[in-house]
Amino acid sequence: MRLRSCFLYTVAFLLVAVVCVAIAVTTVARGQRAASLERLNATLAARGFSIGEAGAPNAPAPLPPEVAPGDTPADEEDAESVLRAFADLMARVKERQQGEHWRPMLDLIGGEDPRSWSEAQWGQLRDFLDANQDLIEAVRLLAAKGQPLVRLPWPFNPEASQEHLSVARELARLLAVDALLGGHDGDYDRTAVDIEACLGFADAIARDGWVTSGLFSFAIVGIAHVALRDAVAPGALTAAESAALVEAMGGAYGRDTLAICLAREATVGQQALEEHRARNVFLRPMWDIDQAAHAEMMDTLIAAADRPYYEVLPELEAMEAQLEGGLPFLRVITRVSVPALTRTLQAQARRVATVDLMRMGLLLERQYADNGQYPDSLDAIAPDLGGTVPVDPFTGEPYRYLPSGDTFRLYSVGPNGADDGGMHDARRGDIVWRGREAE
Repeated sequence: MRLRSCFLYTVAFLLVAVVCVAIAVTTVARGQRAASLERLNATLAARGFSIGEAGAPNAPAPLPPEVAPGDTPADEEDAESVLRAFADLMARVKERQQGEHWRPMLDLIGGEDPRSWSEAQWGQLRDFLDANQDLIEAVRLLAAKGQPLVRLPWPFNPEASQEHLSVARELARLLAVDALLGGHDGDYDRTAVDIEACLGFADAIARDGWVTSGLFSFAIVGIAHVALRDAVAPGALTAAESAALVEAMGGAYGRDTLAICLAREATVGQQALEEHRARNVFLRPMWDIDQAAHAEMMDTLIAAADRPYYEVLPELEAMEAQLEGGLPFLRVITRVSVPALTRTLQAQARRVATVDLMRMGLLLERQYADNGQYPDSLDAIAPDLGGTVPVDPFTGEPYRYLPSGDTFRLYSVGPNGADDGGMHDARRGDIVWRGREAE
């Protein structure tokens, strides 16, 4: 009897202990969730978003077009006209993609060096572009609008069509080969118009406000970089042509766009967590812990988007290490959704380096046009860059600049941080304006 009583007391004690632990875990998890959501909500509020008091996201407004002082935002009718025009453009592109020349012509970008093309190849390219000038003009017009090209559903549906992104990349390639032909023919006004349109199109793609769109936008900026680099022969641009392009690129960095895209992704993750939390009452402490971890990491990423990449890299590496091995298994949604988002900041740094290199490269060409030689250092172009030469976003150190007679090397060391001498080889990491050929 005494043993039985001891057993019952022990069981009762254990049950009470379990209940107390459960209450403590629930209380702590709830407190962590509330504090983390409060911090995230403050960060989101600065971007025009809100996840609300209950943790459920409110629908965000679409990204607005850029508005210059004295201008007024485009009205709804204009926005609808852009959506219709892009839908029509997509239909025309899909029809022409079936043609035998479409793929070979667009694959010229990033392929064989244009300096090695034969006149016969240039002739084929000219015929192809003549046949597709209607598409080129349509893209230029849409790029100038500064409006979103599609209207994606909210809440976001991952299965919603992303076809517009691949079509946009195709159209950016079309602009790029047109810019190349302009350079070959010495028509740098044509090259400038195409590059400006390409950058404007990249901005329009990012305006639906999702990280996937932002990554496609970064890729389009990269296409513009390669086209401009290959189209402009050393010393060929006049001072006026260089100045016009440098000014057009001043708004191509996309820093605010990335932060807003991450803010949207934060609301989507919080929405998923809130739904799980509402459906699983008994597992609510687990979802509270997951929601708190997700909120903390997204708050860090959104804030990091405003800072130089080299400054936030240690934080990102620590976050990735935590996600890969140190984050408790209970953080289900956080472990799935956050890792890919940490890499968007590296993609943004590549975009910053790409735009910096384009602007500096063009200003160096302007120096050549004015003085008949390239300057000894980048300090010579500082006045045209607001007084300060930008630094490599991957290192915080100066970009590599090596003048040599009637040419120069200009490059970023890229994500791996290793200086490969400005070698044209995507596998080696350098991001190059002018460099040396792969060995």
